[in-house]
Amino acid sequence: MHGRLIVTILALFLVAAGDVRAQEGGLKLGFINSQLVLESDPGFREAQQQFNQELEAIRQEVTAKETALDSLIRRFDQQQLSMTPAVREQQRQQIQTTQGEYQQQVDQLQQQAERRQQEIVQPVMERINQVIEELRVEGQYTMILDLASGAILAADQGLDLTPELIRRLQS
Repeated sequence: MHGRLIVTILALFLVAAGDVRAQEGGLKLGFINSQLVLESDPGFREAQQQFNQELEAIRQEVTAKETALDSLIRRFDQQQLSMTPAVREQQRQQIQTTQGEYQQQVDQLQQQAERRQQEIVQPVMERINQVIEELRVEGQYTMILDLASGAILAADQGLDLTPELIRRLQS
């Protein structure tokens, strides 16, 4: 909500500035739909497929650790009545330690997955941003906004640069 307020204020400022600059021919806005661009970009699809394959290996590792932890807990639940209080407490502490280690490993794997996704997607995003900048310069746009981010409340469809961006990325 706070972000939309800032965008609305920015839009109002640009409209007001446009009244002054339009007389000089200086303000030109355009927009793209980044979600549509990403869905249409073969490089992004390939990067996403690669990431999904790598993520599957991470999921399998997490599942194996989770299965081992569940097995430890089930075994404890089944045998706790026959344990001495000291052994029972020792087993509980071992389970707590294992749960902590499991959670720490899951967090590390999640961070690893996020870093890897960034590494895979970064070159695609750089290429897309380069083409957006080329469009901005060639079309003499003051600003190009992203429709997918929800930053535009209403727009003239004639300002939509998404089809041209997709065409250039596929060339």
